[in-house]
Amino acid sequence: MDKEHNNQKFIKHLRSGGLFYALCRGIKYFLFLLKKPMCKSKKENLATQVEKRDSLISNIVMHKDIKMIYSNCGISIFWKEKEITVSPGLNLAINTLGMWTDSSKAKWQILLQGRDFFDFKVVYDNLPLSQLWHVKLSNNNEITWRIRIHVEEWLHIDEFRLLALISSYYKIWISDYSYADFPRLDNYWHDVYIKNQQASLVGARFSRGDNCLPSFTIESHESGLLPLVQNPPLGNHSHIVGLRIKDTKNKNNFEPGIYPLFDGKVNIIENENILDSKIEVMRQHYLADVVHKDGKNNKGVKK
Repeated sequence: MDKEHNNQKFIKHLRSGGLFYALCRGIKYFLFLLKKPMCKSKKENLATQVEKRDSLISNIVMHKDIKMIYSNCGISIFWKEKEITVSPGLNLAINTLGMWTDSSKAKWQILLQGRDFFDFKVVYDNLPLSQLWHVKLSNNNEITWRIRIHVEEWLHIDEFRLLALISSYYKIWISDYSYADFPRLDNYWHDVYIKNQQASLVGARFSRGDNCLPSFTIESHESGLLPLVQNPPLGNHSHIVGLRIKDTKNKNNFEPGIYPLFDGKVNIIENENILDSKIEVMRQHYLADVVHKDGKNNKGVKK
């Protein structure tokens, strides 16, 4: 039908304007037919771009200068568009019978997202275990970080590590009242500070160059956690700070069920005086404990 219609139009143009006119009209119509699918393709590309943009926006929680971005393998934190954590950002590593795995190798699913929070389910392919994360951004540059684990069948776990891969521009690591410079990055893993002395705060402060990054800390609301500071190989462009859980309430063997693992927070501290005061309070508590223990020991000697 279309072919007959086109032939009739060609004859009509031939009678009214001659062969040259009919050929010109035919060429214009042919170019029009070529252009139609191109327009359709542009519309489809535009729709795809809009879909990707909306998907990206839906993976962001932000307040003032702080932004949290979910990236399919972790949570990344930005301050004034500057990268504080390096992908995968916040992370949970697990040691089962000497073998390590971590949450960046698991499958992530957003269970719920609000204006200022994410709820995630993190599922492992090779372990009968999943994690339930709650990450919430508060007004005072504080990020609530809670994790529960769901054990599906009997499982022995030697150690958990709550980690943050942070920018390599940070100069100084902190563990409670202890601190020192990060060593220079090279091509090897280095355990910078791993102690069996309990710590409630780990982090980093002071950045190199013109980056002016705020201080970053991970704090636990519970006791019994141990500090961890590492340098990964140079290609990771990051330092690692975190807390270790070597047992959960004196327990390493887990029956099926849901268990609370971590209740703490991440702080982005722009005012260094606030962090200095917090460190000094911890140092004073430590000194008071030492004096108290020495007093008890001396009293026993006198008796």
